[in-house]
Amino acid sequence: MPFVKGQTRPAGSGRKPGSRNLTSQKLKELVFKALEQQEGGAIGYLKTQAVQEPRAFMALIGKLLPTQITGEDGEPVRITQIELVPLARQDAVDDAVGDG
Repeated sequence: MPFVKGQTRPAGSGRKPGSRNLTSQKLKELVFKALEQQEGGAIGYLKTQAVQEPRAFMALIGKLLPTQITGEDGEPVRITQIELVPLARQDAVDDAVGDG
């Protein structure tokens, strides 16, 4: 029986609460398989991307980190020191070391 606008849905119809969309789940599996096949595996690939594409890498990190961070006993986090650390591309590091 087709759905008619305004008609209530039968009990138990549709996806169960908390279940994942199968297309999204399959896509996620494919991405992880592709990462595993990269030289150095997923960790090697991500390390390379952190140096070669820092903006994209930091955007990824931003999506993975929790949106709200609390300190001890639920208190706000207190930032006491900020340190800037320069990053160099791997080819620049190799040239500086004389490897090449």
